[in-house]
Parts: sequence; structure tokens; C-alpha cells
Amino acid sequence: MPSPRPILLVTRNFPPTRGGIETLAAELVRHGLTRRDRIVLLHIGQPACDTPPPGLLAYHHFPGTGRWASLFCAAWIVPWLALTYRPSLIVHMQVTTGLGGLIASTLTGVPYLILCMGLEVLPGGIPLWRALRGGVLRRARRVISISRFTDSLAAAFGVPADRRQVLTLGTRLFPDIPAEPDRAALFGLESAGAFVALSLSRLVPRKGVDMAIEAAALVAERRKDFLYCIGGSGPDLPRLKKRVADKGLERHVRFLGRVPDEHMGACYARADLFVLPSRSSVNPPDVEGFGIVFLEAGACGTPSLGGNSGGVPDAVIDGKTGFLVDPEDPRAIADRILQLMDDRDLLRRLGEAAKAHAEASSWDKACGRYFEAFARVIGDAGRIGPPEA
Repeated sequence: MPSPRPILLVTRNFPPTRGGIETLAAELVRHGLTRRDRIVLLHIGQPACDTPPPGLLAYHHFPGTGRWASLFCAAWIVPWLALTYRPSLIVHMQVTTGLGGLIASTLTGVPYLILCMGLEVLPGGIPLWRALRGGVLRRARRVISISRFTDSLAAAFGVPADRRQVLTLGTRLFPDIPAEPDRAALFGLESAGAFVALSLSRLVPRKGVDMAIEAAALVAERRKDFLYCIGGSGPDLPRLKKRVADKGLERHVRFLGRVPDEHMGACYARADLFVLPSRSSVNPPDVEGFGIVFLEAGACGTPSLGGNSGGVPDAVIDGKTGFLVDPEDPRAIADRILQLMDDRDLLRRLGEAAKAHAEASSWDKACGRYFEAFARVIGDAGRIGPPEA
């Protein structure tokens, strides 16, 4: 009996680099291998994975960073791998590698689909780049977006509604959070008796931590029992530290540095509120496609305060698992924090709902939905011809 045909997964993002797309790619591989699927992984750019997941049919890594390098690299590597392995489906984690899928599909008849994360489908760019993205998206058998926001971006490229689908991301559940480190070890002695708001992210302007610092100044004017802890590193860190110093907020804002992965669950669980007022950026173009960190906080029973921007409304259910605020309005951020400081019963109810929402969005459940979509594309490919552009 012949072996089942593999899935070819093409991604620019994969561990050891950290990030939302890297996490999704790794979880899709893990879930597929658990299902005993045969997977060929093509990793373009970023550092190579020194120890690829055991069980892969093959792991291919090609260096090359940047949009155009990835596009042209994939344009010849993906067809070569499609001819070599004869996959049943080509899954592109980004539209920037999708030209390879379009060429491979034309040569072999293998269907391909595109996952839309956000940044790579923002409008704009030179006409050639927009035309290439549009052609790749419209010829895909399916375009799967991680939020309603990214789905709207795919629709703007002319992808028909019957070939678009929204599948949100998942989260780990942190089932066993150790007693140590305790709150004081994580957040400092000043956290005793304080209301702790927490941000964990790569520190770039889009994350809105600067607006949260502005809000912290407003909260501190009214409440002395408030502490804002900022975990992570990134290019925006010096600017954020200067802003804290300029406002004299050293007693109310603490920088945690990079939080070890094994301590993240404890940080989420021992904070009172997770705060990340992400916003869209025009120059340079950037956007929060979804926001896994909001689900991770919820998995630990901590509600979120997120920016009403990009795909965040699919990660934070406004008024149920937390609140959405104008990410450019520090007063609105501060008012919600003060409301939750004063209403601990509301804070508890939001945390309980956030935990239930996260449990329904575990990576196993989320990846199961992705593989159901993959199976439908494979099945449909055997019954109908290629989609019209």
C-alpha cells in the first residue's frame, strides 16, 4: 500500500526564533506529527532549526531575508520540492512565499493555500508587489486569516468570500504553575498589596507600551497601590525607560527584562491585569494580526486590556474577557484600569471568562480546526479544477 502523500509547509518563521508566526508554525508541525501526517518543512530565512522536530519527512532550510529574497527563493525551491515529494497540499505561512506555490500548482496540479497573518497583506507598496500578492492570493485554493481584520485585508485583494476563512490562533494552557517564583520574586517587594498590571511583549512602538506608561502616570495620581510591570526587550526599550524617568514613575513602573519561558505562566497568573494597547502603525507599516499573549494571560485566569486595533478584537472579547480601548488615548486606558482596581468582582468575572475562552482555544483545538480546513482543500482539489484568478 503506497504511503499517503505529504503536506509541504512553507514558512519564513520557525523556532528557534520566537514570535506568533513561529509558534503557529511549530504547533502545526507538532499537531500534524501527532496525527501521523507526513510533513515536509521548508524554512526560508531566519536561523536554521538545529534540531528539527523528530518525525518530519524532511526539513529544508535556505537562508535569505527580506521580502524579495524570500519570494524569489521560494519561486524555484517550492516547485522543486513539489516535484520531488508530490505533496497533497502546499501550505504557505506567508503570502511572501506564495509565488512558489502558484508555480508549483501550475506545474503539478497540487493545490496551495495561504495563511494571512496581517503585516504582509497590509495595503500599499510598489505596484509590482501589490500585483504579485493579489495574483497569489486569488489563485490560492483557500486563504485562511487569523482574524476578521486580516480577512478584510484578503478581501481587499479580491479573494472571493467562498475561498476565504477565518481561523484564530491558539494558546498553551499552563496547567501546572509552580508556587515559586512568588509575586515578590517576579515583580519586586513593592508588588505586595499592589494592583499589578503586566505587559509582556517585544518592545516595539506598535505594542503601545508608551501609551500604557502615560496611563500609569494618570493612575498613580489617584492610587498609590498601583504597579505596572513591563516584561520583554526590543528596540523601544531605551525610549520607554526615558519616558518613565522623565515622568518620575520609578515607584510605579518596573522593567522586568526578558522573562524566561518557564516563568511566563507565573507572571500572567500573579498579575491582576494584562495590558497591551497595541495599535496600527503607518510608518513603518505594522499591525497586530491577532495577539496570542491575550489568550495566554486568559489561560492563567487574568483578563486583558487591549488596543481596539487590528486583530486584537478577536483575541479580547470586549466586556467579557477584558476590555478594548482606544490605543492612542491614555485617559481611556487609565479609566479602565481604575475601574477594575475599584471593582474586584468584575475583575474576577472577566478572569473566569478569559480562562474559559482560552481553554476553548487551546493549541490542540485550534490546530485541529486548521487541519480540518487542510483536509477539505485536499478533498475539494480532487473534485474541482483550479480556482479562477
